[in-house]
Parts: sequence; structure tokens; C-alpha cells
Amino acid sequence: MNENLEKLKKVLSDIDRGALPTTTKNINGVFKVGTKAGYEKVVKGLDEVFFQDEETQKYAIDYCKKILEGKILDNNQSISSYEALAVHYLTTRLSAIEHGLSDIRIKYAYNEKDAGTGAFYSGIDKSINFFFHNTCENVDFFARRPGNDGGNSRVKEFLYQIKVINHELTHADQFSNPERTISESIEDISPEYYIMMKETVARLLTNTKESKYLTRKKKVEEKEWWSESRREGIDRLYHDNHDQFLFEIDANVGGYEYGKKVMEKISPKLKSIFEGSFSSYYVKDKTEVRDFKDITWEHDTNPNDDKVSAQHKASLVIDTDLASAKQRALIMQQYPALAITYNPNGTKKTLKQVEEDQARRIESINKSDEPQQVKISKIRKINTIYQTAIESDPVLSLEKCLEHMGKISYEGGEHYHHNSPEKELRETLKKAKLLIPCIEKADSKIVLGFLKKYKKEMLSSSKRGQKNISLYESKKLAYYDLCGLMRKNRDIKQVEQEERQEMIRLDQEKRHALAKAKDILSKVFPDFEPTPHTYEFRNDGNLHQVNNEQEKRLLQISASKIPSSSMLSKFGFSRDDVYSAINTVYDFRYKDSEAIDEQVREQLDNEEISIIPNAFEPKGKNKDEEPNKTNTQNKIIEA
Repeated sequence: MNENLEKLKKVLSDIDRGALPTTTKNINGVFKVGTKAGYEKVVKGLDEVFFQDEETQKYAIDYCKKILEGKILDNNQSISSYEALAVHYLTTRLSAIEHGLSDIRIKYAYNEKDAGTGAFYSGIDKSINFFFHNTCENVDFFARRPGNDGGNSRVKEFLYQIKVINHELTHADQFSNPERTISESIEDISPEYYIMMKETVARLLTNTKESKYLTRKKKVEEKEWWSESRREGIDRLYHDNHDQFLFEIDANVGGYEYGKKVMEKISPKLKSIFEGSFSSYYVKDKTEVRDFKDITWEHDTNPNDDKVSAQHKASLVIDTDLASAKQRALIMQQYPALAITYNPNGTKKTLKQVEEDQARRIESINKSDEPQQVKISKIRKINTIYQTAIESDPVLSLEKCLEHMGKISYEGGEHYHHNSPEKELRETLKKAKLLIPCIEKADSKIVLGFLKKYKKEMLSSSKRGQKNISLYESKKLAYYDLCGLMRKNRDIKQVEQEERQEMIRLDQEKRHALAKAKDILSKVFPDFEPTPHTYEFRNDGNLHQVNNEQEKRLLQISASKIPSSSMLSKFGFSRDDVYSAINTVYDFRYKDSEAIDEQVREQLDNEEISIIPNAFEPKGKNKDEEPNKTNTQNKIIEA
């Protein structure tokens, strides 16, 4: 007989015979509670059984049916906690087989603290983890819930557990093969999978120490099962929006569909109750998966305190945290579909880069020897996933809108989904205006940059003819409408304010440096006075440098004749101070230009052009030999 079947029969026989250690304590009149050692013995015994063969699976199904239809349906029957644990384990194992995950690990955790009951899937060791409080004293998988009394409350609780089991197994399904390579199988990634993958990455990143989303602005005081660290704010983005994450909604759908299949095999009676209990939730979840673009999240970090599209928020989280998170290389390796919109180092690709990648993939498919129908199918999938990637990213999507608005024209015979150019412009503007409010600081400079970039394209429409004049005016208004809306976004406004403050700071530093440089030059070269146009304040209020090449050359040669630092010490300057002063006034890097310096000196010597009087030359030296020195110099400076 099958060895695994013999092992299974032995463990279940021990449970039926009451061979495991028990106490006399009852919970809600349902369970005879055993000891922790007894629970571990049950789980260990069942772990040793492999369920790949049909004979073992059938025996497990028959055992579950005996307990469920013989005791669960009879509200007066008591069920030992070992029976409850065995049925829970067997239905989990049978569900895993239904999912095609026969190698999944099943783990039970006991917590001394009042940490509630629940389950989660761990991708690290590919395990389904069930946990409950008070060690083994409350393993009440089928116990009545508070407020429930009589009837089929035990049945509904058991069926709820079946749904939970299959919910967690669906999570294992969702990311059972994250290693799929972006270069070979991108056409196999569905839009829903792509969005779930990005949401998963966003959740992981919000739990890193570098994350902007690590803490909330206000503490949450509710006393529930989550830990103190979570009450302080860790992972709040996920907690606050748990039911709106696409991979959670999709897992609800899987929990229902697979749970129904499992109950069909174990007990058709329970299957009908299962459908009646959860079908309405299933219809709602199925609709939300189909309409995933409409799902929104809430979080304190939204720039304008509005709800934001969940798919857009996931992208914004990744933009903010991926470039700085320590594990970005690991993230890019584990979730290669991110390569559609991100570089290997975690930086964001531009719209042009994304579209060039898409074009290369399509070109590669067209050049292959595959049948035409296969090519068409693959290209269609490539286009779908790239369209999803761009539309789910608010920054890329906004740039796409601006690019499109710039190209809208009456010329060339373009067709815009049967719209007139004016209507197409209005609809694209409407889409762009919905994207701007959610932009966060990490992308503010990018958005400000390409808004300036597309200004010329937006305002380049032909003005010939009444229609073109009207379209030009509409595009100009659309552009300034977007600019106005951007300045209402708090993050963008903050970036612009910081940039203005930085410009003011740099301008003040520049003014101070110029004043100091002028002081040094006036002492080292007493006759030196920059011409009025060497540097000037213009109408914009900023200081601008104007290179006077003749002055620069004269000062360069003069600086080359500066004596040693010891002779400059009486002024409190070094030779480097003098060089720095010249560079400050003329934006001229003297030290990096020795070859040029020699060339200029030779040129000036050949032209017999005199230098500015050096403070360290004896006054009157060769005065009789150079009667026109000062006049020659002044003519050059005044030139």
C-alpha cells in the first residue's frame, strides 16, 4: 500500500483515538483543547505526508468530509482542537494542489501576546503562515465569532477559513515566477500582473528606513492586532489602503474561485453555502480587478490631500524611494518588469527611452521567422503592456499628453479618434490636468523640465488661416492653464521656492566673492580698475559677467609676473588668492591654462604690448625707455 497513505492514516487515527495529550477545557462548547506539544505532533506528522498521489488525496478528502458533514453541520457536536487543526491542514494542502503549488510550505505560529489570528504568504520561503494568539489555547479555526449564535455559524467560520487559505495561495500564484526575464517574456505579462508587481514593490519600499512614506504626520491610536512599530507609522500606506491594493482584490477573487473548487470536491453541501455566503463579494471584487484603473488610495503624503489613482501612487512611491533604497539592485532583479520604465540603477527612463525600447522589441519580432499570426499576437501584447506602463506612470503619461498636444494640427490629415483637433486638445488637456495634482517632489523637477521643453512644440502651430489661428490660441491657453495648475501643487511650489532661495544664496555669494576679488586686485595692481562692462547688474536684478578678453590677457600676463608668496605676505595674500581673484572677476581658470598662458605671453611680447603696472616693480624703472607705456595700456583697456 502507498507509504504516504499509511503515514496519513496513522496520524489521523491517533487524532480519532484521542491518543494525543488533551485537557478538559472547552472553548465556546466547541473544542476540547490540547497542548502545544500535541499540536506540534499533529503538524509534524502531517508534514511528513506527500500528497502528490491521488490515493492519499482521496483519503484526505474523505476524512475532511467525515468531520465537516458529521460534526460541523451538527451544531451540537463537539470537535476536538486536533480534529480542527487536521482538517485545516488537509484543506490547505488540498487547496495548494488545486493551485498547482504542491511544494508550498504550511506553517503554524503561536503568539503569547494578544496579536489576533490571521494568515500571510511569505515569498522568502514560499510558505503559507497561519498564526493565532495564546499559544494553543485558542486554536479556534471553526469557533463561533463574537455576535454569532446558533445556526450555521461554525460552518460559515470554516468556509471563511477556506476563503482565507485560498486567498493566501493566490498570493503565491501571483508571484510564483517573478524571475521571468523582461527580455524574453514581456509579452506574457498581463496588465493586471504588471500593476500588482509595481504595487508590491511600492509596499516593500515603504518599509525601508530611507522611505519618505515610513511614518505618518499623525499617530494612530486604535488598539488592534498590529505591532507598536506599525502604530508608529511603518507600512501605513499599505495598511491604510489594504483592501484597495490590486493584488489583495485579485487574491479575494482567487480565494472565492479556488475555495469553491475545493469545496466541490470535499462537500457539495458546503459548496452551496460557500457560494451563498461570498458570491456578492466575489462579483464586486471581480469588477474591481477589471476596472483597476479606477482604484484610488489615500495617504498623508499626497501633495494636495486628495485621493490619488492607486496605479499612479505606486509609481510615485517607486520614483521617490527606489533611487535611494539600499536594496534597489535586488528589487530590480526580483521584479524585472520594472525595466520597462526604470534603468538598472533604479533611475527613471524618459518617455523617449521607453518608446525606443518598445520600437526595438517590435522590430525584433518583425525580423523573426515566426508565423505572421504569432508576430501579430506578440506585437499586440507588447503594445498593451507598454501602454499600461506609460498610463500607470503619471510622469510619463503627462509627458505623453504634452507631446500629443504639441502635435495636434489641422495639417497632415491626422485623425484623432474621430475628434476635431480642438476637441482632441480639450480631452488631452483634461487628462493632463488630472495628472498634475498628484505629482510629488521626487518628480517635480522632471515635470517642470519637460513642461519647458514642450512649450515650443505646444506653441509652434501654424497661424495661417482662421482655423490654425484659433487652434494656436487654444494651445497657448492650454499650456498656461497647465502652468497655473502646476503652481498650485504644493510639492512643485516648494521645489520652485527652494530653487529661488538657492539662486538668491548663490547670487549673494557671488557678490561677496566679487567684492573680495576686486579688493585683492586693487591692492596687488594699484592702477587696476575693471571697465564698467566687465561685470554688471542687469534689469533682472542678477549679476552677470562679461568677459573682456583684452583685460583678461593683460591680467594673466601681469599675474605671471607676481613675485613669490613671501613678497605678497605684507598684503596678507598668497599667489593662489591672486589667481582666484582673477578667475572670479573674469571666470578664467589661470592655473589650468599654462600652455595658453605661454602662447598669449609670446603673442603679447611679439606685439610689444605692455602690461598693467605691477605693484612690485620699482617705480620709474626704464621710464625713459618706455615713454608710451601708460598710454598704450589705457588704450587697450578702453578698447
